[in-house]
Amino acid sequence: MVGPSPQVVGQYARDIRDKARAQGRVPANIKIMAFIKVITGPTAAAARQKLEEFSIYISYDGALANGPCAISRPMSGSAARDR
Repeated sequence: MVGPSPQVVGQYARDIRDKARAQGRVPANIKIMAFIKVITGPTAAAARQKLEEFSIYISYDGALANGPCAISRPMSGSAARDR
């Protein structure tokens, strides 16, 4: 599972488990794995530059084509959409 913050991922997980419970499933049996992308550089500024370059390749439509787990951050106002 991917999200822009631990709080958002936690809400996704709660929603999934709530929906499972509503369908008669045991929520504790659902295993959710978090995914993070770490971008590093020799300096904080270099890492931010890499993030900006990486953001060029983020596509909302591409993420939808790959499934909801491919969306790693809100696309509203992102560098990818603004380009």
